[in-house]
Amino acid sequence: MDDLLLWAVMAFVTAGLGLPVSRILPVRFAWRELLAPMFGTAILAVVVPLAYRLGVTMRIQLIAYVIIALVSAVLSLRARPIRFGRSTRYVAGIIVLGSLVLLLPRWTGGDQFAVFRGNQWDSYNYLESAIAFGEKPYAKVDRATQLDELRDPTLVIAKAQLPNRPSVHELYALFSRVAPGRAYRMQYAYLVFFMAQLALVALFALRNAVPHIHPGIACAIAWALPLGFWGQYILDIDAWSQVASASILFAVFALSLRAADELSASEARRLAIAIGFASAGAVYLYPEGLSIYLAATGPVVVVWIALGFLRARRAGAGMQWRRLIPLAGFSGIAAAVLSPDLVRLLLGQLSRGNSAAIDWWTYFQRFFIGRDDVWGSGFDRAADFVASTFGLYFLTPAGDGALATLQRVLILALIAGLVIAVVRMMLARDQPADRATSTAWAATSLLLLAPAAFLASKHSYWAAGKVVSFAAPVFVATLCLPIVRADRWRWFAAAFIAIQLCAGLVRIDAATWNDHIGYAKPYPGIQIPGLKQDIGWDLRRLEPYLDRRSKVTVFPTEPWSLSALICFLTARRIPYVLQNPVPTFPGGPDLGKMPMPWTPHTELSVHGSMIQIDFLDHRWPSVQIPTR
Repeated sequence: MDDLLLWAVMAFVTAGLGLPVSRILPVRFAWRELLAPMFGTAILAVVVPLAYRLGVTMRIQLIAYVIIALVSAVLSLRARPIRFGRSTRYVAGIIVLGSLVLLLPRWTGGDQFAVFRGNQWDSYNYLESAIAFGEKPYAKVDRATQLDELRDPTLVIAKAQLPNRPSVHELYALFSRVAPGRAYRMQYAYLVFFMAQLALVALFALRNAVPHIHPGIACAIAWALPLGFWGQYILDIDAWSQVASASILFAVFALSLRAADELSASEARRLAIAIGFASAGAVYLYPEGLSIYLAATGPVVVVWIALGFLRARRAGAGMQWRRLIPLAGFSGIAAAVLSPDLVRLLLGQLSRGNSAAIDWWTYFQRFFIGRDDVWGSGFDRAADFVASTFGLYFLTPAGDGALATLQRVLILALIAGLVIAVVRMMLARDQPADRATSTAWAATSLLLLAPAAFLASKHSYWAAGKVVSFAAPVFVATLCLPIVRADRWRWFAAAFIAIQLCAGLVRIDAATWNDHIGYAKPYPGIQIPGLKQDIGWDLRRLEPYLDRRSKVTVFPTEPWSLSALICFLTARRIPYVLQNPVPTFPGGPDLGKMPMPWTPHTELSVHGSMIQIDFLDHRWPSVQIPTR
């Protein structure tokens, strides 16, 4: 119920705020209202951090945004109601169904699966910070002294995260105010909401890039992105900023290519404004991803506009300088100057670069060697690497022998068919619009992937793998495009789409596999299996025994279960003291001992999948609570 409440509020606020912006786009852009949640998210990514810095608490902000979203939606819909025809109802039904498929693993796997997947480090960095931002005003976090941090350990990470693009943390702090006492467990639903946004943006992009596409096919391609391998991967490495920015970056790509259309001066200005909103939100959420998308999309857009100039000149229509107007939308990046911390972060990244050779790839990106988790021979290694790059990791063989070799050959045949289908679409003369679209999307895909090859040549494998994951939505969508063609090669794209959608359905049950770890290694389901095999993570069962009047002392426990307890107690506003020294981060150096401001009423200790509660005031007898 908490998940659905969170989704309902997020959908209402983001769609309400973004609907007027989506309607700034020219009327010729079909299904433009689908971009409303993305634009709403982009607006909030900029406004929430600025308002928080000015001292407006998350609770007050949420109330304000709900009211503004309501007024905005009413005025916009009164001016131009949405017509719910048969096609609209059909697409809306598929959107609801796809959203449920995204949420179901959280319900089948429970907290044991959803608490974190492959990256507990980032997951708790984000979560502890977000809970602190939701509970404390900006000044309390920013000016926290060592004594403040000892009294409230969430301030340690929160203060460190304030200057590091905190938008995604603060958006969770904002929306979790709908049920602040459950903020310690709603993060999975929060993240998959953004994956649903990616499907909406992809639907818009496909409908306008290929106007004759059937709505059902467009929906299948759009949902193949968040439900398929690469969508699951970025979710399962707990990359909150990347997940939240995926839809906005795809929108930057899709809207930028529309700059080459035959637009009037008014339409070009409208498109520029829309691009401005998207680019501003992207630079606040994930500037690293935006820089890669601008570097890839920019050359394609410039070439497309140049070709438009040439065609216009040959037709005697002059240079038509209005074609350059949409490019002004990228000035939205200048919104970064409103946040000094973000400017310093961007300047620091430019000076340092992102090519440092670190070993994170050995556990987050080891899947490139295939499910057998063996480097293998030249053919096996190459086949598994190519399959994983194309989002077909789940099809790679788990063993060896003749059957495994045949499996790899079939995967490579499918990939070859996909590439041929895309090339044929690029060369086809019967549909010039499809040819232009496939060429632009394929060129952007290659430019997005190009930095990965360069970084890999420098042995920066982690950065290279991240670039591939950035490129994946556009790359996967490009591979799906040939399904709109009426030739036999479209069946390769149909098979590819079916595989990605099936992967999303399998995930519903996979959330219960391997002690709720999910997929086995080398997929980054979790790097320390014991964290889910030996420890329980369902802390809801503690709620009846502890409240704001409790004074809890927490005895030493494993670092990650300690982080979970800190999040639980802080979100529930339960006073607590740690018996062990406060860590600067889980497993990191100690900051010092927490002061004991009162006599404890309750002692709490973790024993694997059980938590023991001893009531020193004898309200109840001691109890052991199972947490899985």
